Parts: sequence; structure tokens; C-alpha cells
Amino acid sequence: MPLQIPPSHINVLAISEALVDFISLEETDRLRDAYTFRRVLGGAPAPHLRLT
Repeated sequence: MPLQIPPSHINVLAISEALVDFISLEETDRLRDAYTFRRVLGGAPAPHLRLT
């Protein structure tokens, strides 16, 4: 079923994706040796969404 939005409620709609990188907190030679990771926004920046 398609998304139905009443046109009078939204002036601007932006749809995109946000990419998250998982960075190891341990310095290791192989990824399989890392056990703790930190989430960091990465890749393409996530656009701002403004609804009025």
C-alpha cells in the first residue's frame, strides 16, 4: 500500500539514508580480534528533514 500523506500537512519531505560506521576501540591486526566498537556517523552525511 503506498504512503498516503495529506498535502495540507507537509510542505517539504526529504527521504534519505544515514550510514553508521563501527570503529574498533582496540588496535588490532585483524577485525576478528576486536571486541568493542564505537558507532560513528559516516559515509554520506544524513540530510536534515524539516516538516512545517
